[in-house]
Amino acid sequence: MQVFEALGSLKFPYVYSDPESRRLHAALAKDLGIESDYILAGCGADELIDLIMRCVLDPGDKVVDCPPIFTMYEFDAAVNGALVLKAYIEFSGIKSRMGWVKKFENLIVLRTFSKRAGMFIIFLPI
Repeated sequence: MQVFEALGSLKFPYVYSDPESRRLHAALAKDLGIESDYILAGCGADELIDLIMRCVLDPGDKVVDCPPIFTMYEFDAAVNGALVLKAYIEFSGIKSRMGWVKKFENLIVLRTFSKRAGMFIIFLPI
């Protein structure tokens, strides 16, 4: 109910108050312990995956994917002529590689808020 009240109190709810997501970048940077320059927010992972792969992949490049996978990695890699290599990081007990983004200029770590917080939604038939 608080969300509805907050949304109802907005003077112009259809206008983005922070189109570059600076406040979100700052909050995430603080939480993750990295500079906000390393953060890119988007309208869903599929938009970011597509954008990133279009910008950085050349035919024949290899992409490491960490299943369980979101199919857009493999789809967008194929569209750009790259090969997907799969690695199961989340269930391996290995520490997050978020800190590696400073060490490797070709490393991109995509995380969703739901997976980071361990949240999920189940839709049951009515």
